[in-house]
Amino acid sequence: MKIQELRIGNYILDEEDFATVEIINGEMEDVTYMGPKTYLTDHISCIIPIVINAETLLKLGFKKTFDNEFNTSFSFNDLQYHIPKHGLNNGFAFFKRMSFKTKYVHQLQNLYFALTNNELVLNK
Repeated sequence: MKIQELRIGNYILDEEDFATVEIINGEMEDVTYMGPKTYLTDHISCIIPIVINAETLLKLGFKKTFDNEFNTSFSFNDLQYHIPKHGLNNGFAFFKRMSFKTKYVHQLQNLYFALTNNELVLNK
């Protein structure tokens, strides 16, 4: 992961759970984040992205809309996300008629913000 990929509010992995990026120091390449039990600062090389899967999409408010032998589809507002089965490739997002490959939650958050000017946040 590169420091330029992150924004304040992005989610990263902290002890098997979501943590929220609070501060980004681009010069030092440090990221300060708040997890469920911790408030830490780490170098970008230690930051672990969250892989998009069915569980993470549901936590972000997506609803399962389709499931067959080839893929599982989820939707949130105008954004659809398809997770192929059989490991053919990573998932991909559709917004209107545009398609985007994304693998990590922070990428999906950034894409959603760029397309809608709204944040994609965890369901509490």
